[in-house]
Amino acid sequence: MGTFNEFVTRADALADETFTEYTVTKRRFEAAERKRAETPVKHGLVSAEYAVRAAKAEADYLDAQKKYETVKRGLYEKSSQMAAIRKDFVAAVNDHFAADPSKLDKETLALLDSGILKPHEYERLMERAEKDGNYTMCRLISAKAGEMADKAPTREGEAILKAVALRGRNADGADYIKAFDVGVVSLFERCLKNPSLYSSWDKLMQPVRDAL
Repeated sequence: MGTFNEFVTRADALADETFTEYTVTKRRFEAAERKRAETPVKHGLVSAEYAVRAAKAEADYLDAQKKYETVKRGLYEKSSQMAAIRKDFVAAVNDHFAADPSKLDKETLALLDSGILKPHEYERLMERAEKDGNYTMCRLISAKAGEMADKAPTREGEAILKAVALRGRNADGADYIKAFDVGVVSLFERCLKNPSLYSSWDKLMQPVRDAL
């Protein structure tokens, strides 16, 4: 896990809390339901012992049913908690990838403005900016490469410049947000609607943990 693992950890914790509470409450309700069916309240002549057991089974069932219904209704509130995690995540991503004047590389900017760069040199500049984690320069190099793509003397050069431009456009954190939305938020909503997916949460989340 990388830069944004804090938010994946928070999402995992929310999922574990939500799914465990639901599963435990549901099982208790089902057990109480079976017990009630085994010793139903009967009218008429029954032993005192049976009457006590039946009354207790009925009371336990009603209590378990109430708790189960409360938990099911509360699942919708869990969505708002996940939305809050996403909001914090997006803010962190935007801050991490924000354009920063202090990251401007004047020598590289001079080269970009000179008009002397060849397509593979744009590629090399992009690789260096990516290695340094300088997203501001990644975006500037991307913009210039995109501008120069249509002026490339060869199709090969045009393809290289367009590829560089694409790499820079991905340096704004949008891919991270998309990965979180699809791999975490949407998965959580699917699980809330389909409890059979609960047991698959860890497996389905692993690619997101690896990516973020």
